[in-house]
Amino acid sequence: MGNYAKCQGSKNCSKCRECDVIKLAVFGASGNGKDSKKWEEITWKPELHLSEENNKLGKMWNISLAPVISCPEGIPCGICSKGNSPDCYAVKSFIQYPSVFQAWGDNLTFVKQDMQSFFTEIYNVLKTKKNLKYFRWHVAGDILNQEYLAHMAIIANLLPKTQFLAFTKKTELDYSNLPANLVIIASQWGSYQWGNNLPKAILRATGETWELTEKQFLCPGSCVNCKQCFQLLEGESVVFDQH
Repeated sequence: MGNYAKCQGSKNCSKCRECDVIKLAVFGASGNGKDSKKWEEITWKPELHLSEENNKLGKMWNISLAPVISCPEGIPCGICSKGNSPDCYAVKSFIQYPSVFQAWGDNLTFVKQDMQSFFTEIYNVLKTKKNLKYFRWHVAGDILNQEYLAHMAIIANLLPKTQFLAFTKKTELDYSNLPANLVIIASQWGSYQWGNNLPKAILRATGETWELTEKQFLCPGSCVNCKQCFQLLEGESVVFDQH
């Protein structure tokens, strides 16, 4: 990728956050994904990319930002515990497919340059969709700041028939007084515990066998026939088995 830095694969490293938006370290991406576009051709631009579906969500409109660098600093999933790339699931797609790297990077570039226009464009797209029952924020990436969250709330208020969902590790924001159709789930990972006033997402690590409580449910691995997270309330949790 031209002059882009490449990860040296050192264990427990989190230095990818030191790279700026355009000169992102690509974690050793080889460019061998299915997309034929060459890595050397990629430059992030302030353009919006919404996705209509993916393998886990099924047909559900969603948006993503470049992972790790749009997420809170120091979170455990942003660390390379095994070397080669961060433990974050989204990074795997981000570094494998040039088209994904382009789209998620463009989105982050856009919102950093002009947040108002970014959210206006999202709303202008979503308002044209008939029977838009669900929308997922951040298959990759996270809520950037309080202003960003406020824009998410505005869109939820403007589209009251649509259920919006976001998982987040952004601990310092004020999540009170959000519209009922915007569900924010506090994402936990190992010792990273927070979100007393929010529903929670809990990672059950490989090898752990603890039983679920009556207020917890196990993610079936696909949102297609579930959507239970969109109705999750304070005190309730979704549990993800690590894979």
